[in-house]
Amino acid sequence: MAEPVPVVPVVPTTSSSVHRLFGALGHESLGWLPIDEAGQAAPQAALGAIWRSRRVVAVGDPLQLDPIVGVLHTTRAKLLKYHDVAETWLPGRTSVQACADGITTLAGHGYLARTT
Repeated sequence: MAEPVPVVPVVPTTSSSVHRLFGALGHESLGWLPIDEAGQAAPQAALGAIWRSRRVVAVGDPLQLDPIVGVLHTTRAKLLKYHDVAETWLPGRTSVQACADGITTLAGHGYLARTT
């Protein structure tokens, strides 16, 4: 007789739907959070899902498109100045992939570092 296969629930969603779907869940309530196209995901948009997860797998190519942000650059610059935050953290300048690459020893395996 074959061994039973474990069943793991998977809920696909977008960063903008995390609060609606998982707003009642606390810190590290979710086991795994795979983030596809992490090179295009703004950390600010993924933070709620990351906070609710024990483990994050960020998969992306930082050499492709930068994060897509629907806020005018002038507005982002004003927020940056008002909150006295480094320009690196402007939405559209840093991706989930870049953040993950900066904190893991596995970063850089299989891709070329961005030169611009």
